[in-house]
Amino acid sequence: AYDKLNNVTNSPVWKMRTDLNPPAPFEVTTPVEGAVVKEKTPQMCWNLTTDSRSNVAHYLLYMNDQYNTAQYPNQNCQTPRQALDEGNHCFYVKAQDELRHERVSTNTRCFVVDTLPPEDFGLISPNDGETSCTARPEFCWETTNDAGTGVQRYEIWLSGNLVHVEPAPDYFPQPDHLCWQSDAPLNNGMYSWFVKAIDGANSVTQTTT
Repeated sequence: AYDKLNNVTNSPVWKMRTDLNPPAPFEVTTPVEGAVVKEKTPQMCWNLTTDSRSNVAHYLLYMNDQYNTAQYPNQNCQTPRQALDEGNHCFYVKAQDELRHERVSTNTRCFVVDTLPPEDFGLISPNDGETSCTARPEFCWETTNDAGTGVQRYEIWLSGNLVHVEPAPDYFPQPDHLCWQSDAPLNNGMYSWFVKAIDGANSVTQTTT
């Protein structure tokens, strides 16, 4: 500021900066694509990023295309706000700087939550205590369902020995039962049998003998 005698008084010097850019690109990391997760509140992680002009303020977690929760700028993992349902889920993250410029993670990761074994199911035939008139009886059992990864296979156990693995049908609608017949004849005697249903997380449900 100048007076009539050209005497000068300077104002304080203040600094400012411009920030027109979002944070730098970054990736989400875990769970890995297609992973089977045996918990309903898994840790979802990403690489920390930076902002060239200001600071990252927080990370925003999106589950199945919906905002879910947030995390501090120095943390790179977060659990979902609520327990996830059984089945498929996808997530991505947004990094937001102090001026609310946003950068969406360069990738999305999808995974499967499977905390439960297949649903209960039963044997059909031969009936308990039945006497077979053939040395090659047909063993039949109900099919079952799994809300997470789905039933992958059935194991047939005869008198404590694994005798056959039957892949679960890969078509819909699935049959209500499956059957298997041994190639080799059985000797005379008493036998016990049961079936195991195994899902993609290797969780097992077994029929009673």
